[in-house]
Amino acid sequence: MAPSALGWVWRSPFTVVLLIAIAIRLVTLGVYPVVDLTDARYAEMARKMVETGNWLMPQFDYGVPFWGKPPLSIWLTAASLKALGVNAFAAHFPSFLVVLTTAALVFYLARRERDSEYAWTASAIFTTTAATFVLAGAVLMDPALTLGITLSMVGFWLAITGAGRHWGYVFFLGLAFGVMVKGPVALVHVGIPIGIWVLMRRQWLACWQRLPLITGTVLMLALTVPWFLLAERATPGYLEYFLIGEHFKKFTVAGWSGDLYGHPHSRVRGSIWLDWIVVALPWSLLLLGVAARSIWSRRQPLMAIARTHWQLYLLLWMIAPMLFFTFSSNILWTYVYPGIPGLALLLAEIWRDRRSDRVTRLRAGACLIIPLLFVGAVVFVFPKQAPMRTEKFLVERYQQLDPEQASRLIYVGERPFSAQFYTQGRALHIDSPEHLTQALASGGQDFFALPTGSFKTLPQAVRIRLDRIGTYGRFELLRAKP
Repeated sequence: MAPSALGWVWRSPFTVVLLIAIAIRLVTLGVYPVVDLTDARYAEMARKMVETGNWLMPQFDYGVPFWGKPPLSIWLTAASLKALGVNAFAAHFPSFLVVLTTAALVFYLARRERDSEYAWTASAIFTTTAATFVLAGAVLMDPALTLGITLSMVGFWLAITGAGRHWGYVFFLGLAFGVMVKGPVALVHVGIPIGIWVLMRRQWLACWQRLPLITGTVLMLALTVPWFLLAERATPGYLEYFLIGEHFKKFTVAGWSGDLYGHPHSRVRGSIWLDWIVVALPWSLLLLGVAARSIWSRRQPLMAIARTHWQLYLLLWMIAPMLFFTFSSNILWTYVYPGIPGLALLLAEIWRDRRSDRVTRLRAGACLIIPLLFVGAVVFVFPKQAPMRTEKFLVERYQQLDPEQASRLIYVGERPFSAQFYTQGRALHIDSPEHLTQALASGGQDFFALPTGSFKTLPQAVRIRLDRIGTYGRFELLRAKP
């Protein structure tokens, strides 16, 4: 890069803090282990995909198909594990790349719409929200879903504002990407903000003229429908469970008991808005502060923010997830995430009218709040909490005692996904302590992982046949005596 170009890049303090935040997130990807429940579950499904060579349908366990979501996000993790090996860094790396790509899209859209300062500011805000910093190193599907939605929102805006009909195909590519990550819910995430915006701004004719509605829809269906048909053919019953259970009952039936892979998250309806405040920190508080100040001065904040096509588009993009999940009780905090790019662009837009060197530096400094808190958590909190969330340390001890892994590692009562991940699928499972006698009858020096504190409840005849090695968070490691 030429010196003049380099000077231009470093002109904005938001550029500096953005690069610092990205560097912090990258170097910490492998510092903490794969943890239970969801993080390790998806990482283990990706590992099984690599091991078995079955890339069509993810497996919840060997021979048990995972019907909960389409496979695109798991494909990305599996590709990383295949390239970089089975480890925490490789498992977390795809989410980092996906978030970085989303930030690049935010930058590109902002640069096209306004200027470079606006672009650096918006991408820095997006990258340094609490949600982004957590999800950029987690094996979850929400970062990939957000990338697909962002791609669609960028493509639609550029197509509708005359940047070229090809952006309409980008819009449909984003929809296809989102559908292959989480299914038809991606269409709803995009349809809500765009539908309301088109209705309010009366842009029906522009949509017809500037979007390839027919050929774009055909492209989206061609990229998605074949996999769903192949999945149903390979595992009959998939489409009924996924389309009706996961996309209707899960969000309309409180405490839905049909979930094959998790537990219902029954919460007070409307609490998704509180989730937004937390996961969008620190920027949610600043945006709420702007709104409160406008109310105090009687300037009608939402109407003022949405005074142009662009600002209304960003506002609807930001609140669309909350609108969708307001009346759902089965929700997670990650459902807010697809609206975070809209938040970043909207807040940066508000700031454009209030620029000064001192204020800009203060805002840029605020970008470092979450990254620095995360570093503190990695150094002081994670080492203490990790043993309660992962089997990495117990598995490492087992492997030290039996480097050849000639003896079995058997979990009693529960076998966490992280145990499967770190043993490369070798950890076995028995249902209850009552089955220990049968397992001990083999006469080998097998290892057993029992829930912490349960050893003393075993019959005396069983206890005398086991050596206690140590406690590792949720489980005690024991070894059968010769």
